Amino acid sequence: MNRGRKRMAVFTLILAAVCVAAAWKIGWQRDDIQTPEPGGKVNGEIEASEAGKDTHEIFETGKGDERTEMPEIEETEMAQIPVSGVIYRLSEDDGSYVMFELENDMPYFLDGIEEGKIYGVDGRPIAESELDTGDQVTVMTDGVALETYPGQYARIFGVEVTKKANEEERKACIQKYKEQAAGFYSEPDPSEKPIMQASYMGNGMASTVWLTQGGYHWKWTDADGQMKSEIADTPFITEWNEIEEIKLPDYVEEIELLPGKEAEEITVSRWSADKESDAGEEGENVNVEKRGDKWYLTGVQKGYYYLFHVRWGESYVEYGFKSV
Repeated sequence: MNRGRKRMAVFTLILAAVCVAAAWKIGWQRDDIQTPEPGGKVNGEIEASEAGKDTHEIFETGKGDERTEMPEIEETEMAQIPVSGVIYRLSEDDGSYVMFELENDMPYFLDGIEEGKIYGVDGRPIAESELDTGDQVTVMTDGVALETYPGQYARIFGVEVTKKANEEERKACIQKYKEQAAGFYSEPDPSEKPIMQASYMGNGMASTVWLTQGGYHWKWTDADGQMKSEIADTPFITEWNEIEEIKLPDYVEEIELLPGKEAEEITVSRWSADKESDAGEEGENVNVEKRGDKWYLTGVQKGYYYLFHVRWGESYVEYGFKSV
């Protein structure tokens, strides 16, 4: 009996020694066991303050209850593509101009520039009318060009004048581009009434529409120096045979007004499209703001007829659209 107990004790001691040795060997071979360091950190962990940026621990997957935490992805701003070009004034009368890209001499209308997003060489905001022929500019765009001629950018984030042209550079610019400009622009006939457009931002892109022309009283001087005058009356705006309908997004409450010739005054009235209005009924006045050399209609709402009275000296033209 004593001899059996001795053999059992020896066997137990040998088994315990084997288990301790195996455990020591496994622990020594694993280098992913994380042991605390002074300060509470574990082996291989880097604090954000040390790395200079946010870090996220990624755990291995595929075993037991182990989990994975993916890095957070921060939302980035829309990419802005710089385009270098030179300004070319098509007319000093109506303020029309284009920008010719320096890389390929392609002309572009710079429509849809937000107020305060044109900067002079000193970095300060300037009016659009301060852009002169020959001025070199950098236009920040979204890189999307509409299929028109002259071209148009889908979105313009800003314009910066990088170099103001002197008189010699201005003349050189006119000489270089005047033939090309004549292919898509001609001085307006003084007897022709100016067009009227409206522009607004929708889905990140500038949308431009032509307003319907109504009544007018237009005066001009012909080639012989004779003063001419033409008058046209139209029915009440709700009775126009044709009128431009603009489907405004819900978030649009302001549109930019683009008269074909620099206007002296713009006033706007509106009538509800949901009820019948009698001819001669006074409409609701709508706020129009002039900021720098641009005009804006504010407080735009769906379901109205909008009538614009635009004046140039003793001449005026009416335009309209229906918001739907």
